[in-house]
Amino acid sequence: MNSPRITIDEVALASTPAKAMMACAEDELDRRYGIDTDRHPFDETAFEAPRGVFLVARVGGHLAGCVGLREVAQGVAEIKRLWIRPDLRRMGLAKTLMDEVERRGFELGHELLELETGTKQPEAVAFYRKQGWTQVETLPVKVSDYPLAQRFIKPRP
Repeated sequence: MNSPRITIDEVALASTPAKAMMACAEDELDRRYGIDTDRHPFDETAFEAPRGVFLVARVGGHLAGCVGLREVAQGVAEIKRLWIRPDLRRMGLAKTLMDEVERRGFELGHELLELETGTKQPEAVAFYRKQGWTQVETLPVKVSDYPLAQRFIKPRP
């Protein structure tokens, strides 16, 4: 039996697929942390080249996950909203998306990538460590005021 085909597409943050995936990611954050815990409006153009990118994954043609990257300072970009549909987790889709967004981030000229995740996402913390991200106390470019955030960086290889 063949595995369903995985595709990754670059889309605008204002697109229907991106909005659908962002809504799913935010719904999960609401369930873990409480309603509207992380609701900061995004500049949609920040997730477009040459400063950023927003990727949507599909499995067998169906929406499956997303991840975004936006510039936060000269040469520094932040990863936002890595999310995979719960029924498709543990099949390598998060790794596929992260590898692609990291590659694209460095291709756009960023020298350092950074991200934050929360304390109620231990699977994300373990994933980022496994992916070669370094956990730090503070980010080189501060992106939030959430005191319990787990912060990670990854320099250009």
